[in-house]
Amino acid sequence: MVFQIFLNSLIALLWQFLQADFTFSTFLIGYIIGIIMLFTMRRFFKGRFYLERAFSIVRLIVMFLGDVVTSSIAMSKVILAKDIDITPGIFKYRTVLESDWEVMLLTSLISLTPGTTCIEVDEDSHTFYIHCIDLSDPEEERSKIRNGFERHIVEVFRK
Repeated sequence: MVFQIFLNSLIALLWQFLQADFTFSTFLIGYIIGIIMLFTMRRFFKGRFYLERAFSIVRLIVMFLGDVVTSSIAMSKVILAKDIDITPGIFKYRTVLESDWEVMLLTSLISLTPGTTCIEVDEDSHTFYIHCIDLSDPEEERSKIRNGFERHIVEVFRK
């Protein structure tokens, strides 16, 4: 990935020298040309194309921000309601993530989302104990984590 970014920047600089115009717009055009060139030659590089990972990171951030907004609205409704109709609880979640970075990122995203807090992580079995403010259906919460955060983290780190 670093090598691809270096090559792309080198192509952009070469484009600037060929144009004899050292402005940001010329560099940007050269960078776009470099992206196109590297994309067409991506099968010759180890790993995946670096912009795929960048798009995966952006998707993870957008999904997390959307989750924070919807969870904040749900927590506001719980706080402002006359009658509190919630079922707090703790559930166990086993993850397929392997590296410490992946596990740390998942626990951070869970804890930063309003209404959920990761209480404990069993490092040997990668099992989390998560407190949820409204745990009416534990399987639904597991599914939301598995199909949301965990899937996007796998896209960022493994593919």
